[in-house]
Amino acid sequence: MNVLYLAGSLIGVAMIVGLNLVLFGRAKPALGNVQDVGARIAADIPGFRAGPGIVGNDGAMALVTDNAECTIFLIKAFGDRLVTRKLSRGMVRSVSADGSTLSLRLKDFTLQQARIVLDSEAAARDWETRLKALAA
Repeated sequence: MNVLYLAGSLIGVAMIVGLNLVLFGRAKPALGNVQDVGARIAADIPGFRAGPGIVGNDGAMALVTDNAECTIFLIKAFGDRLVTRKLSRGMVRSVSADGSTLSLRLKDFTLQQARIVLDSEAAARDWETRLKALAA
């Protein structure tokens, strides 16, 4: 009898989750533009001054330069929150650009890989060059 109650409970929860997805859909995280991202990071990191940056086509990942320390930050949107990683020399394992897609491998067990699709191949090559200096 206990197995029957467990199965019924799991089916009930699955139906509620499915109904929520049908009614409300699945929200996609969006960072906005580089200025919006810079303002959100500045609220978390004292002294941060947003410099040049780029937001991926899906709006879920961005790279922003900190003019105060000349460092690059990787920002990933998870729901309504931001995950920020300071990309320092020891943090970046490898960087590669394939067309307009920029792929990063990081020495961080919580965020090991990042993939950003950019507007152009030139932008991907430019950021690849900037980040390869950190992978050395």
